[in-house]
Amino acid sequence: MALKILKETKKLSKDSSFLFPSPTKENSHITEPAIDRAIRNNRELFDVDHFVPHDLRRTVASQITAMGIPRLTVSKILNHVESGVTALYDRHSYDKEKRAALEKWSKRLEKIVTSSS
Repeated sequence: MALKILKETKKLSKDSSFLFPSPTKENSHITEPAIDRAIRNNRELFDVDHFVPHDLRRTVASQITAMGIPRLTVSKILNHVESGVTALYDRHSYDKEKRAALEKWSKRLEKIVTSSS
């Protein structure tokens, strides 16, 4: 599902080298303040009182943890830096674990989206 969305998004970005190009600056990506402004300006349209993009990180982290994904894998997905001695020695990329977790989340999200439409 995510790959399909990204491919469609790339089509919308036309000739830009950025997946999410700036609506105002040529050869530049969209900025975080621009995203925040767009969300703020469209909250009424979507009947949402308060929402910031960071809410998505928190929601996904909570949901995949509830699905049984180990906290360390969730932390790696969020790109959090680990502290402690073990983190100094553990050089594993966790790519397989992150991919499996995100594929599981993708299936769950697809069920949520298709059942509510």
